[in-house]
Amino acid sequence: MKNYPEWSERKQLIDLRNKFCALYQNEDGTKFYIEPVYYEGLMYFKRFKPERFHEILEEMDRQVKINKLVVFCGDEDEPITFVDERVRCAFLTIRDITERINLIDEAKNFQGDYTD
Repeated sequence: MKNYPEWSERKQLIDLRNKFCALYQNEDGTKFYIEPVYYEGLMYFKRFKPERFHEILEEMDRQVKINKLVVFCGDEDEPITFVDERVRCAFLTIRDITERINLIDEAKNFQGDYTD
């Protein structure tokens, strides 16, 4: 379990099934997980787009309020966080969040000369 400084004011919960992810709870009872790969992507934007970093955090908060439980993951098709399939939950990547605020990273979108 990792305690990330961006959410130090939130209540951190312990989820023994998801030891590699941080689980936070907001005052309104909504919850979210942060997977390590997601956090790495978030730190990329903090380094290279610091002027937009607060917008990413705000959009994350907005998505948690809408969905009540969110897993911020590296890959929504293969998350490392286990959530019981009976529980309504949104799986969102850093790209999902940055696209919602029209923040596109040109370096990661570069296709190169050998793509179709």
